Amino acid sequence: MKNKILNTLLVSVMALASLTGCNGSSSNSGSTGDKTQISVFTWGYPAEKTAREAQAKLFNQTHDDIEVKISVSPDYDRKLDAMIAANDVPDVFETSSDWYHVRSDLGQMIDLNEYVKRDSFDISQYYDRMINDFTTFDGKLESLPIGMATFALAINKDLFGASGATIPDADKGWTWEECLAAAQKITSGEGASKIYGMADLWMYQQIAAYLYGGRYTTPNFSEAVVNSPEAVKGFQFMTDLMYKYKVMPDATAAAGLASAQRFYAGQAGIMPINNWDIPEFVTNIGDKFDWDIVPMPIVAETGKAPSWYITEGYGISSGSKNKDAAWEFVKWVTSDPEALNLASNAAIPPTEASATHFINSNQVGGKTLNLKPYMSALENAVPSPFGGMFAAMGTDLTNLWQEIDSNKTYQQDVTAAVDDFHKKIQAKLDELHAP
Repeated sequence: MKNKILNTLLVSVMALASLTGCNGSSSNSGSTGDKTQISVFTWGYPAEKTAREAQAKLFNQTHDDIEVKISVSPDYDRKLDAMIAANDVPDVFETSSDWYHVRSDLGQMIDLNEYVKRDSFDISQYYDRMINDFTTFDGKLESLPIGMATFALAINKDLFGASGATIPDADKGWTWEECLAAAQKITSGEGASKIYGMADLWMYQQIAAYLYGGRYTTPNFSEAVVNSPEAVKGFQFMTDLMYKYKVMPDATAAAGLASAQRFYAGQAGIMPINNWDIPEFVTNIGDKFDWDIVPMPIVAETGKAPSWYITEGYGISSGSKNKDAAWEFVKWVTSDPEALNLASNAAIPPTEASATHFINSNQVGGKTLNLKPYMSALENAVPSPFGGMFAAMGTDLTNLWQEIDSNKTYQQDVTAAVDDFHKKIQAKLDELHAP
């Protein structure tokens, strides 16, 4: 399987390099005077971009022998592939748990264990899940964690109050049945001015299979299991929110107004919100209405509240000519308390001390918010299912929802649609596992 995957990815990477015209070695790292210069490449929504750049600035202010040159791009994966293929590699690049170690398998990243052992660096300071996410099957440590991004729910408290819907207890939480009951009370009106109980978001689609204890594939990605009764039930519930209960926009309504814009406009009572979205919500909502953050709903049958998550980190390129200096930056940026606090608006920080600071801060852009639901979400958070070499299956998932939207029979019973989706995933897994 691995050789087939790697060969496919290498062809894609080389094609990207030829399209972008990159060539030669990296011009962003080396030595300038007494300072070793290293290049750092990251992605980022506005909050993440601000955090990454602020961390790099602080590093440069506090280190005399190393200078960081940071670049943040929204077109991250394509550019990184092209840079690596053209031997124009950054010394350090941001990584994600939903890559499922593909870049390590391709030899693009070094094993950080040698540096950890050399410096007796304490990785027990990080949450175990984050370290596990960046440890390959053969024990290599491909990255150190920057933080973990997950979802809670933003609620429009004004809409809850006006409709008589019950605001969930911030600590105890609520069930999906209670969430649906609140959404039904909030939903009102018709057409473009309709107020929905719940705003749509891709996150709902990705966690659907997990709601009642199902999965998309077996843990080792060898077999599709998305047609299990538990997974089908999850897909049916999410479908019912749109087409049976009509508390969430269907595809046609969603196309008319983006989910965040709907919430900003006061036309949705509930919406999933990731860590990195918080500053944008604060800015766009302003004082138009009162809002706060509450936990993801619990599935009564399982006692769990599934949410989506990824772990983000920093790894060192195997092509870096300044690996020791790169390690000093990676070690510092993932463990220095001030550096982690700078990034706390973009993700849950990776150490207990910094995470506690994040929760207790409860101030974002002057808005007081309950941030505890992000920590409680981690208990039952499920990994982003289709990153890295499994991205094509994510396209199949998108197509599944499009098929449901276009077929009233599927809207009433998603079983046949999910069975077809299951077959498509299994065919791709069979291809990947072929000799």
